[in-house]
Amino acid sequence: MKRKVIKIGPATLVVSLPAEWTKKFNIKKGDELEIIETGRSMMIHTGKEFGTNKDNALVNISKYNPLIMRTIGMLYKSGYKEIKIYYDNSRKNYLGEDYFEIDLIKRAVESYSGVDIEEIRKDKDGNYIQISERSNLLQSEFKKTLDQSFRHLCFLSEQVVSAFEKSNKNAPKEISSLGIS
Repeated sequence: MKRKVIKIGPATLVVSLPAEWTKKFNIKKGDELEIIETGRSMMIHTGKEFGTNKDNALVNISKYNPLIMRTIGMLYKSGYKEIKIYYDNSRKNYLGEDYFEIDLIKRAVESYSGVDIEEIRKDKDGNYIQISERSNLLQSEFKKTLDQSFRHLCFLSEQVVSAFEKSNKNAPKEISSLGIS
């Protein structure tokens, strides 16, 4: 990767850091980075590792089928502030029902009132959803949170009604797998 050198002031030269790298390691303005000179090269060290602190989690959700919603719930309840979730974009089947992992991830996010989807993207490692915790429920966010809770309640009600209409004996197990606790 090549970067241009920028001159700031009479004697200071600056090289920008790649945005993807700074996001991955949560580098913010004012953070200190260690620069190690090795011959004609320099190595930049953050002192941080992505996904190892209590604020960030990184998970490939495909490994946790069919417990996707519970897995996301456990990460959220464990206190992670940001969760980067890689998922498989192909159609899956569980208990005779087709689904897409992204739909289950979105459903899980909707079921927790303090979490929002920040971005849905694709990078070199695959498709991912970045979700983050809302730090405080501000008065301006209350309506959104209430709406989200109401939508989740409606969804659960629809699942229960559908199970009764179809006399679905697996319904308690399926509704329980939605991550409600």
